[in-house]
Amino acid sequence: MQLKGDLFLNGQIKKTEAVGQINIQNFVNKIYNLSVQNLVIEFNKNVATINSPNVKIADMVLGVNATALLDITKEIYIKNINIKAKNINTDALLTYNNTNVPLTISEGKLYAERVYTTLYNSPLVLSAFSSDLKYSDNTLKLNNITAEMFNGKLAGNIEYDIYNKLYNLSLMAREVSAASVFSLISNRKETISGTMDFDANLKGNLSSKNSLFGNVKFIIHNGRMSTLGKLEHLLYAQNVVADNMLRTSLSVITKAISLKDPGLFKYLTS
Repeated sequence: MQLKGDLFLNGQIKKTEAVGQINIQNFVNKIYNLSVQNLVIEFNKNVATINSPNVKIADMVLGVNATALLDITKEIYIKNINIKAKNINTDALLTYNNTNVPLTISEGKLYAERVYTTLYNSPLVLSAFSSDLKYSDNTLKLNNITAEMFNGKLAGNIEYDIYNKLYNLSLMAREVSAASVFSLISNRKETISGTMDFDANLKGNLSSKNSLFGNVKFIIHNGRMSTLGKLEHLLYAQNVVADNMLRTSLSVITKAISLKDPGLFKYLTS
């Protein structure tokens, strides 16, 4: 570590007052896979302003600007923080959830060009991600989220308990790819395509898809059904064909009309 500066200290180590500045050109912690370059910390009595354009955590490079209290007798308390990144990998960040460092972030802003995450073993990429940021009692809160996803727009709030992997989210999406959404949440190979709008309020545990609880309202425009949902499958469903009268009527219908593409639909809502 290369360090230089001018600093005056007064008081106990964990509850001190400080005036001055420290410059750290290069800091590396291999245990936490962390490195910091060109870090500047300015001290003004019981407050420190921290600025570094190059903080590397695992494979992520962040620009960080923060204000923190010097009193660390109970916890590390960050009054505000701004984080900018080209890429954020949430799976890599969650490996730090056992560091047992008491931390509170009163308020902050987060922006990333790309956010890579995994949802029930399915990869998900968000672009132009922006949100307000808070953290306390092991719970991360991302509010006023805006992002691009599956060729559409995403907005909402997420609350996540990092130790218990419990989440509570309220999200809305507009003009996203329905096929991409269904491939993310369903194990079926056949799916529904089209342009989807949805509003979701969900709770669950990232360890199990079966833990999902809540409600989702959606509408799909100008879509195409999977094979199971096509009209000919509906006409020849077993409970319908079993009725002789209906079977005779449907036989007349199917012979009288010629369907160009029985899987297409104008809109589907649920």
